[in-house]
Amino acid sequence: MREKTLKILSVYLKAKGFKKKGQVWYLLNLKGSVALMIEYQGSYHSSGFYLNIGLYFPKLNNEEKFVVHKGYDWQIEGRYKTYMDKLVGTDKYVGDLISFEVSEEEFFNEMEQLKENLDKILEIMMKWLDVDYFVANMPKFMPVKFYHREDFISLIKKDIDATL
Repeated sequence: MREKTLKILSVYLKAKGFKKKGQVWYLLNLKGSVALMIEYQGSYHSSGFYLNIGLYFPKLNNEEKFVVHKGYDWQIEGRYKTYMDKLVGTDKYVGDLISFEVSEEEFFNEMEQLKENLDKILEIMMKWLDVDYFVANMPKFMPVKFYHREDFISLIKKDIDATL
């Protein structure tokens, strides 16, 4: 099921412009200043997977060129369910853990629902590739790693000014 899942997600995300390295899909903005990231993470406790979704700002790590990182290195990272609950808000979602311990028909139904929900999440998050838009519209719930929220916003604003 893992291989089927990766194939389904790859075809879906490639059609949206994402590139893939390992188990991470990314969409980099034209300036290379922010990447929208999606990571497949297998479960350690059961048969299934999680999707981590977030943003990565290469210059905050002093990278001149974008390098694909795992979710624990992204400045903003959350699970699929968090974005559904707090960003989109719907009662039609697949749970945080997408299980392989279901019939093949149930699995494919869940994958179809997952793609529909990712459409809603990505409709919002792809706008965040415009850093000005992101700074102006960053949701309050969104946790920032490695920085205090105000410092993070200040650093990306500073980067915006430097690239103009």
